[in-house]
Amino acid sequence: CSELGDLPPFGPFLGWQGIVPAKAPRMARDLVQTVEGLVSVDDTLLKLDARKVADFLPAPVVGGVVAKSASGLLAPFSGLGAA
Repeated sequence: CSELGDLPPFGPFLGWQGIVPAKAPRMARDLVQTVEGLVSVDDTLLKLDARKVADFLPAPVVGGVVAKSASGLLAPFSGLGAA
């Protein structure tokens, strides 16, 4: 152990322990950009089977998606009943 406590014997800047976590946001961003360049997100979503996705997701998530979709679909008709 060093005089600085639990740091590695050569200081806090040597070693691999901090490199991957420090680079995680950039690595994730780069991965998403690469995949978006290879695959169309819209086409992929259209190919998904809605029933299988609903079976995979927890019930509260599915309920929230249904409620949000229904409110979006019904929004154009919300003012029709008002006099």
